[in-house]
This record gives sequence, C-alpha cells and structure tokens, in this order.
Amino acid sequence: SYGLEVVADQVGEDAEAREGPLAGILAGLERAAARGRPFLATAAADTPFPPRRLVDALRAVRRAEDLDVVFAATRRPGADRLDLHPTFGLWRVELAADLRRMLETERERKVLAFAERYEIGAAEFENPDPETGLDPFFNVNRPEDLAAAEIAALRLAGAAS
Repeated sequence: SYGLEVVADQVGEDAEAREGPLAGILAGLERAAARGRPFLATAAADTPFPPRRLVDALRAVRRAEDLDVVFAATRRPGADRLDLHPTFGLWRVELAADLRRMLETERERKVLAFAERYEIGAAEFENPDPETGLDPFFNVNRPEDLAAAEIAALRLAGAAS
C-alpha cells in the first residue's frame, strides 16, 4: 500500500523455515547487487525510533576505515564496551555469495557470527537519543512495548507541533 518493493527471503527448501535476520539481509544484498549498488543499509522493522542520521553515521565510519560491515552501537552509562545492534548495519554487497553459502551449508544464524568473518566497525549513537529522549534501538516485541511506543510517538508528535 506504500508503493514499496518487498523482497522475500529465499534461503532453504522449506518456505516455512525461519532463517532469521540473515536471510533478510541476504535478500537485500542480492537485490542491491542486481541493481549495481555497492552497499546495503539494514534496519529492524520492529524498532520505531531509530536515529535520523543512522545511514549517514554508518557511511562515515565505513568510509573512514574501509570496512565490510558497520553496525550501530550504544554504550550503557558507565560501561566500557559498546553494545552492538547488528540488525542496524551497512553491508558491502560483495558479501552476498559468502552469506548465501553459509546459510545453505551451516547451522549458524547469528548476524555477528557471520559479520565477524570480515572487517567490521561500529557507529556509536547516544542512548537516550538527544533529539527524541528515547532509546534509539528500542524494539516492540510485546503488547506493553507497543503501548510504550504509542505513548512515545504521541509525545514526539506533540513536541513537533
């Protein structure tokens, strides 16, 4: 209804198989490759408030370090390490063949397990996001998450008025 193309996951023989986020990333990488694009940006569909400059920040890190994959990351207050958000990434399209081979021959389905075979980096985002005051990678998995997202959306709409 939005006039957007939908690309289905096409890994494995069982159409009902749940291959996880990597199957969606593969579908996107293959479609981007068919269109001559060198990179694919990915984001989780159940995250309603991602940073507005997500792709710009991922691109900047990739360009600065010539990486194969760049993930979004946040740091918890007082934490030494970054928390990666691996469904939010910028992927070199050339990885598609290796990803297809892995999905067809290995049992591994974790995004990081695949990505760590390559040069990866992270674009760090503030949590909470200074613009929205929200966790930029908050995702909606349960009814109470949906209720919280609806309240946050109303608050943001009111602030924009």
